[in-house]
Formats: sequence, structure tokens, C-alpha cells
Amino acid sequence: MVADHRDYVKLLRELKDIPGVKKVFIRSGIRFDYVLADKDQTFLSELVKDHVSGQLRVAPEHVSNRVLSYMGKPRHEVYQEFIRRFDACNKKTGKQQYALPYFMSSHPGCDLEDAVELAEHIRANDLDACSHEFDLALSYMSNVSFNTAVAYFNHVMMSLLDDFSTTFTDDDTAYPILMDKLNKIDRQLPNVYMLRKRCMEFITILAHHQSINRKYGNELAADAAKEYIDKNYANPDLSLKMLAGMAGLSSAYFGKIFATQIGYSFSDYLSNTRMKKAEQLLRETKLPINQISEAIGIVNTNYFYSIFKKKYGMTPLAYRRARSGEAEDTKFEEQDETTE
Repeated sequence: MVADHRDYVKLLRELKDIPGVKKVFIRSGIRFDYVLADKDQTFLSELVKDHVSGQLRVAPEHVSNRVLSYMGKPRHEVYQEFIRRFDACNKKTGKQQYALPYFMSSHPGCDLEDAVELAEHIRANDLDACSHEFDLALSYMSNVSFNTAVAYFNHVMMSLLDDFSTTFTDDDTAYPILMDKLNKIDRQLPNVYMLRKRCMEFITILAHHQSINRKYGNELAADAAKEYIDKNYANPDLSLKMLAGMAGLSSAYFGKIFATQIGYSFSDYLSNTRMKKAEQLLRETKLPINQISEAIGIVNTNYFYSIFKKKYGMTPLAYRRARSGEAEDTKFEEQDETTE
């Protein structure tokens, strides 16, 4: 096998250089075994630095090497090494990004279908039922080795996390905690008691997260959208459709949620945020009006003039003159007047 990502790296760099392209994200499709086999780790380094938007989906398929051999897949240790390097690259770049694994639900040799009931009980926040289902699943493991049981329940917890993956935001504090708990469900555990303890800790945190999502989901989604606008108002492509997609909701429904929770419609809140920043730039800088317009995410300067005058009762240039109380630099004045 020849693993060479040079063409891939070249393509990504060319895409980044296209005028108007701000980000190129890779959501899934990475062959982690090929990445490890490539002696030049430039691809992994640039992937982590520029092309992951919080989560990267990879497909180890399973945690049992026996099952993986049936599938013709690399051993689980290969995936673990990829995660180690992926995490190291994130640490080096100062980013908090996570690999989200795809797993197949079946496990040849163990009839543990009852274990999938955990997901439904987690959704219902019924920890007693979760505990019962876990013990029921554990009882089926009497004829397998402890290491196999650990591998299986690690797989079950990973599958649960994947089932609820869409409920986590990129900066969700619960996700790294769950990943830490998941990493502790390994073959270093001394006995069944500790295996059960670790798994129930994981389930309890996940169930609590889902409970919060149900109770405050709409409010949290609106607040998260508000925070996103505050940080990304300069993106000219920022739209209600984009934020609704991030929340997994329709634009119409999300628009109602946002207006109810924030007190403004999406368009009004975005416009107000941009105008406040424009006002600040007019007071504190001598940037030309067209550059200020671009800096707040409005590409059409004439449109910027229109909405600014509607809000403040004067043009941006008149506002700057009134606030500064000083004669403007001729160069900037002439350029602004031309635009106006």
C-alpha cells in the first residue's frame, strides 16, 4: 500500500486560495490507517489546523480485533494511534477538536440486543432503567473474557455518544468530559465492579446532558446563535438558514425560537450588531467607509449607507464628522464622499 497525501494537500491549498473561499472543512471520509501509513504527516497537520470544524467523523467500525479481521479492517490499535496523533496535533495548535467514530451496532458472538435499550432510557433520563439494562447486558457476558466485555461496553458507550452527537455544539463542555470518561473504559480496569462504575458515570453525564437539552433546548439554541452572531457578524454569508442548520431545525421554526428568546428577529439582531460595530469603527478609526462596510460583513457599501442612515438619521461620513469634531483627513474624506 502506497499512502501519499501530497495531491490531497495540494488540492486543499488550491481551494483555500480561491477568492471568496473562507474555509474548507472535511467532515468525514478520512482513511485514518492511510494517514498513519503516510511518512509525511503534513496532511494530518494541515487537516487539524485548517480543515476541521470542531468534529471529524472517522470509521473504525468496531473495537474488537476479531470482528475487525472479519471486516478486513485495520486493528483497533491503529485507530487508537490515529486518535493519539490527532489529539497531539490539536494540542499543538491550541484547538479543542474531536474525532467522532462510526461503529457498527452488531457484535458477532454476543447476543446483547438489550444493550441498545440504553439509548431510549437515556432519552427518558431514567437512570434506574439504564442501570437495569446495563446489568442485563452484563449478564450475557458470563461466557466471554473480561477484556472482551470491556471492549464491548466501550463500543456501546461510543455508539451511544454517536447516537446523540447532533445534540452537542463545538464548544459543548459535556463532550470532552464524556470523551474522558470513555477513554477510562479500557482494559486497565481491574474488575467488573469498576467497569460498571465507569459506564454508569458515562451514562449519567449523557442522560443529564439530554435532560438539559430537552428542557432548555430552544433557549440554548437561541443563546448559542446570539453568541455566534456576536463573534461572526463580519461573515457576509451569515444567515438564518445557516444557524438553523447548525441547530438541526427548519429556518422558520428557528426564527420563531430566536425572536422569542432574544427579543429581536434574526435580521434585526444581526443588523443592530453590525451597526454598533460600524459606529465604533467610525469613532475610533479613520478606515474608509467601504472598508468599514466590509469589516462588518456588508459587501454592498450602498446598502450599508442605507441601513446606517435609517438607524442613526445620518450617513456614516456625517456621523464620523459629528462625533470626531475634527476635520477629516482629505484623502479619506474624498474617498468616502465618492462612495456616498
